[in-house]
Amino acid sequence: MPASALADLHLHTRFSDGIVSPQRVLELARQAGLSALAITDHDTMEAIPVAEPLAKPYGLELIPGIEMSASAEGLEVHVLGFFLDRTDTALQRHLSEQKARRVARIEEMVK
Repeated sequence: MPASALADLHLHTRFSDGIVSPQRVLELARQAGLSALAITDHDTMEAIPVAEPLAKPYGLELIPGIEMSASAEGLEVHVLGFFLDRTDTALQRHLSEQKARRVARIEEMVK
């Protein structure tokens, strides 16, 4: 990546709390003059396989990422992770558990 290259390492898609598709994120990144970006949806990497084959034609380096929720000393924190192996079974198990907890929490809030 050239020294003058720009990157955004914290972008969301509609797979978490964003409002646009992975393809639209790539389009907007290219329009903004970025050379690289990381899609870091909350507790999911589902957008990565959608975005990967599209990144190169847009001239973008796609960094696989995630924003994971955690708690520390009673406070919720969000941790960004980059270059994770989305096929890792332990990671996938953890993300599935996170999703189930989130759904249960939402259902309880609705009640």
